[in-house]
Amino acid sequence: SVGNYDTVNHIGPCIQKINSTDNQLVATYEVEASNFTIHNDMAYAYGMDNTTYAWWFKKIDLLTGNTSDIATGGTNFIYPYAINVDADGNVYIGDAGDFQSNGDVYCFGSNGTRKYSFEAGVGPNTILKLK
Repeated sequence: SVGNYDTVNHIGPCIQKINSTDNQLVATYEVEASNFTIHNDMAYAYGMDNTTYAWWFKKIDLLTGNTSDIATGGTNFIYPYAINVDADGNVYIGDAGDFQSNGDVYCFGSNGTRKYSFEAGVGPNTILKLK
């Protein structure tokens, strides 16, 4: 079964914060994300605007609910496929490109400046920074 979407109050794709002590819904962030990661009290997400077909990248403060754009230094993404944040606040975005040839990983500083990029394997979907 895929659920009773006709009989429940369905709000569409979103990110929901659940209290792990009592499993109660704490907050709903109406962001139609393709993927996201959480670092400290921030969610970093990306998705596609279904009207303009442009990719968006957002940061969501999970304490206040405020959202802001993640600056990506004018980088033209073909198909974002991964996102992660390191301890220094650098944001990493993997671009799968055409899913047939090697993709790329881009690193952006917390201020949105593109720091560097490198070629990765086909469909880079997980990014880890090891020290």
